[in-house]
Amino acid sequence: SPADAVLCAVDIQRDVREVAAGLGLRLRIGVHAGEAVHDDGDLIGRVVNLAARVTGEAEPGEILVTEPVADYVGGRLHLEDRGLRDLRGVPQPRHLLAVDWSDSDQPAAPRSGG
Repeated sequence: SPADAVLCAVDIQRDVREVAAGLGLRLRIGVHAGEAVHDDGDLIGRVVNLAARVTGEAEPGEILVTEPVADYVGGRLHLEDRGLRDLRGVPQPRHLLAVDWSDSDQPAAPRSGG
């Protein structure tokens, strides 16, 4: 689910922060939801391209999500509005939000089934 993807991204960022302390390694993560096309063991399509563009907009150590994904996250995590962004190869601007994951060393909220 989109919410599980975001919670997984939070766990990844926290793990990298812990493991890479002092190395300067910081990941950029972008999450978008939609139907991807399976092609010979790979995922392709517009939604995959859009997720890559969202990732490209993220700052090091940041998780950005599209507005539809933010709707799935609900009140589990604090989101900071990053406004409308023009993304290369995407016909209309997309509303992006940053997941505020770094304020706490606590594990991400429990994942619900679905």
